[in-house]
Amino acid sequence: MSDGKKLVQFFDHGLGDCVQYVTLLQLYKRRGYDVRCHWEPNKEHVFQAAGIGHQQTLKHNPWKYYPGFNSPKPEQDGSGNKTFLNLNRDGLPHIGEPDELWDELCQVNLEDSFDKLITPEVRAEVDRFLDGLPRPIVCIHSKGTNFQGEKTIPDKAISEVYSLLLDGMPGSLVLMDWDNRVPRPPHGRIRHVKRDWGHISVLQTAALLSASDLLIGIDSGPYHLAAMTRTPALGVFHHFYPSCVTLPRPTLKNVVMTRNANSYKPVNQARRKRWSVVEYGGALPSASDIATHALRMLTGPRYGLPLGRDVMLQQMVRDWLKASTGTSALADRNNTMDWLFRELGRFPNPQIVETGSIRSREDWSAGYSTYLFGCYLDGRNAGQLTSTDVDGGNCATARELCRPWGERVSVVESDSVQFLKGYGGKIDVLFLDSMDCEHAEHASHGLAEAKAAEPHFHDGSIVGFDDTVWQSGRWTGKGGLGVPYLLGQGWKVAASGYQTFLVIGPGKT
Repeated sequence: MSDGKKLVQFFDHGLGDCVQYVTLLQLYKRRGYDVRCHWEPNKEHVFQAAGIGHQQTLKHNPWKYYPGFNSPKPEQDGSGNKTFLNLNRDGLPHIGEPDELWDELCQVNLEDSFDKLITPEVRAEVDRFLDGLPRPIVCIHSKGTNFQGEKTIPDKAISEVYSLLLDGMPGSLVLMDWDNRVPRPPHGRIRHVKRDWGHISVLQTAALLSASDLLIGIDSGPYHLAAMTRTPALGVFHHFYPSCVTLPRPTLKNVVMTRNANSYKPVNQARRKRWSVVEYGGALPSASDIATHALRMLTGPRYGLPLGRDVMLQQMVRDWLKASTGTSALADRNNTMDWLFRELGRFPNPQIVETGSIRSREDWSAGYSTYLFGCYLDGRNAGQLTSTDVDGGNCATARELCRPWGERVSVVESDSVQFLKGYGGKIDVLFLDSMDCEHAEHASHGLAEAKAAEPHFHDGSIVGFDDTVWQSGRWTGKGGLGVPYLLGQGWKVAASGYQTFLVIGPGKT
């Protein structure tokens, strides 16, 4: 503590607001403030877990919904966020401009906060409540108190979620309901907090979350409290935009579901990096939408990324790359790209080279590979994508769209064959997608690219050709000549459909 700086406030708001408030108070603690609060008795454990001292005071923080709330702007990460809008207001000393503080606030990690408060006795209570339930344990909080219509998952939908989860996993459901308001079907793998345990405290709730494998929650206390534990959470949002009512978890353990309405799409794209956004059609998510992402979270990272980023990338790859094109009704890039992203884990620092950069925003029917590679490498915090395109306009577009992935993506304007001949490093993955099949020389160009890259391959390297299929007894498309050539050099087809990927075995390079 320095200079006698002191911050004392009375904070009597809901559990979720308390979590976000104590997260914000960490910025004051870092700057030497002696931070103390007067809190409601039933919220004391949130403040104690966050290292906030207690002191009686009448200096009340109203924690208002200021103008601009729930109106996010793509270009300003904190815009519309309730905590962001309360910075430097209502007795909170000015410690910097909100835009300057936002990045620091988003990096506050309180996941271990309750470790010192959860006693062996409390853990034993949780163990007794969960006794006999097979894992994984999924906590579900589906009905709010305030703004119930704007937050709640409808009873019919949540009942369907129960069924889909119980069918899709061997584990159990815990219904986090303090007021007997949610559907509770009789079932051996379902427990209801109020009926089977009682009206539990915040400390007991934190202990229950800590002992569970996943929370499915809405914009309400349990979802926010999960950020003070190590338990991943799937947030389900509809009226309120997720980045306006939550703070991101720096460990990327959460996934947030929101609408893909036209008015939301630019914001969804801008918030993916921090919030791990997955999207659904319509005004409300379907039970299938919720269960699909929940089961993916329970399965664990498929691509070796932090869980939230991994599940978001899975939606892009496994769901959005299903398409048809002018050349095939089965443009199943979802299968071959899924194989590739699982295969990338064997490269310690993946060096990916791509010919032909993305040309337009969110064009999933064309594969959107530059963006996907960047998303993967940024989530892994390793590797480099170098994408080359002969068209300067395409390069500018790719740079802009991949800006969230920072230095992991480099876009070079060049003829692809000349670029590969002059390339100076090794290549773990070469993805060839530069010359459209409308051009008569597309197959010979693909062959020239593969030959130009040969000096940079090593045992285990991968070469992928987009728009390359087996038809009428031969390979056709961009890899129509390149695939037979590589097969003749000892490469093997490892994954094929609308795209074709080959791997070189030991001693062949």
